[in-house]
Amino acid sequence: MGTTTMGVKLDDATRERIKSAASRID
Repeated sequence: MGTTTMGVKLDDATRERIKSAASRID
């Protein structure tokens, strides 16, 4: 995935997955 949330509009489901992954790393 070369684009981020700023470059592409993600659906809520995808955003939730990204947030979950970020929380895990944090």
